[in-house]
Amino acid sequence: WLGNAAGTLLFVFFHRLTLWALSPLVCRYHTGGGWTVRTFPEVVCWEEDPEHAGMIAVGLCLVAVVLLPFVAVCCYGTFRQRKMVSRGKHSLTRHLRFFFGRWSSERYTCGCWLLFRQLFLALTPLLGIKSPGSKLEQLVVIMVIMTWWLIL
Repeated sequence: WLGNAAGTLLFVFFHRLTLWALSPLVCRYHTGGGWTVRTFPEVVCWEEDPEHAGMIAVGLCLVAVVLLPFVAVCCYGTFRQRKMVSRGKHSLTRHLRFFFGRWSSERYTCGCWLLFRQLFLALTPLLGIKSPGSKLEQLVVIMVIMTWWLIL
């Protein structure tokens, strides 16, 4: 049950963890010249700043050690789930209960789509779109596509 508890926490906080990991890459330009990290205006971007390099290293470690393996396990489980259940082997479903438990057996792919929706929403700040209206349009398009896909 400990694995399911950890998986549930990762699934719930996946969006927030992705935002934290990618936040050093989101920089903004100041009128005085220079780029700084949007969430930490005192940190200068891309100019041999050891603080910025450290932030990027921690973010990449979070992506490589936590986020990518979690996405890989969830996608692998989604693609193998139907075949394993048809053979009568329910161990995969039991181990990934946090991922499959909230959907009916016909909608076993919904968890994967929800995970990718969270990922795409977290990548929105990296696009560098200047106008808030364009970001809002992008968010609406992502939400409509993912909702449509979940309904099918």
